[in-house]
Amino acid sequence: MNKTKAAMDPEMAEFEAALLRAIDQTARGEGRVTTPAQMKARRVGRPVGTVKAAPKVSTTT
Repeated sequence: MNKTKAAMDPEMAEFEAALLRAIDQTARGEGRVTTPAQMKARRVGRPVGTVKAAPKVSTTT
């Protein structure tokens, strides 16, 4: 399933170019590096120790 560059879908050609650019940047050490500590700091949800001002009330028993 070899496609030439001319027959390739324009969107796929753009994606391929972006992917190759990203690989080149990573090879040069320019990519973003996320550490486990950074991932833990960005946790989703309410911060520990805070309380919601108006909690929901269950409508079913």
